[in-house]
Amino acid sequence: FGGLLVSLAIGTKLLYAVMAPAFLVTALLCLRSLPFRRRVVATVVPLLLGMLVGLFPVMIYLFRDVDGFMFNNLQYHRLNAVWYQLQGVTDTMSIGSKVYYISGLLAEPSNVALSVCAVFLTLAVMRTLGAGRPSTTLRAGGPAVLLSGLLVLFSAALLFMITPLADQYVAIPILFGLLFVVCLYAGIPEEGTPYARLVLVAAALATVFFTGPRLFKYQDRVCDVRSWTAISVHATAGQIKDAIGPLRDGDVVATLSPLYVMEAGLPILPELATGPFMFRIGDLIPAAKRREYVATSPSDIGRLLEKTCPKAILVGFEAELDSSLVEYAKEHNYTRVDKDFQGGTLYVRREENHGLH
Repeated sequence: FGGLLVSLAIGTKLLYAVMAPAFLVTALLCLRSLPFRRRVVATVVPLLLGMLVGLFPVMIYLFRDVDGFMFNNLQYHRLNAVWYQLQGVTDTMSIGSKVYYISGLLAEPSNVALSVCAVFLTLAVMRTLGAGRPSTTLRAGGPAVLLSGLLVLFSAALLFMITPLADQYVAIPILFGLLFVVCLYAGIPEEGTPYARLVLVAAALATVFFTGPRLFKYQDRVCDVRSWTAISVHATAGQIKDAIGPLRDGDVVATLSPLYVMEAGLPILPELATGPFMFRIGDLIPAAKRREYVATSPSDIGRLLEKTCPKAILVGFEAELDSSLVEYAKEHNYTRVDKDFQGGTLYVRREENHGLH
């Protein structure tokens, strides 16, 4: 079942592919009393079979459209990094900047407490092993300690392959680090658990003390249902729908922020359905590929808007990327709705202009 669950994680988010080598190494190093060949048959083969079963649905999409699959999962991310470089972004792009960025996140009190716990418990386990008296608990928890440690190691190495780096990626090794701490605690002999428990309690209290106040500023939102993101987005989507008014057959909304349009149940321009993601790299791929992927680009969006004459244009969430949409709306005398939509601006087509179009 381990291989099956690993494959389900990979199918959900490709970054969790780092789990596969961690599980494979752990499987090879377990049951070391067995000959290598028997160990492979007993641990590695079932793991690989489970992964194969779990990845079967993914393989269907791979063989159905190899080019599209490779683009969406691998090539896009390379082009995205190129786009950031063209924009002059330097933070979290080089190895040095990534080290600086990661160290800044690890220096936050909550993460420092986790690191301290990991170091203390690791030293405690090493001291136990060095004393030549590994407990039953330690022997039983050995594979879990090894697996969780490898997960931290491989996921941390992955951070230097992701460009540009962002907080959500650093969260992966931190979460595995929490699992590592739990497994280390389980591996400490019974006589050492009171001291380890004190360290964990102290770390938890320090985390609450340093990070808790930052959360208190949001306490008024807990009871204010209207301020919850899902509720406010739904309400804003309703306001946008009301402002646009009735649609004719073929009417669509053009925007790089499709969430509001989709939440409102309005038809969106298919080429902009992925928001800013495909749009911003559109000029880095051939025009034929753009048509194949049902995408557009900053240099091509004008022709697309002229062809479709969208009923409304929603902008304001994607800074400079929105400029071509704003320019089209102004040039074609769209009416700007005098209302703020959570930072967004809505332009609605004048029907007399549509008739001329």
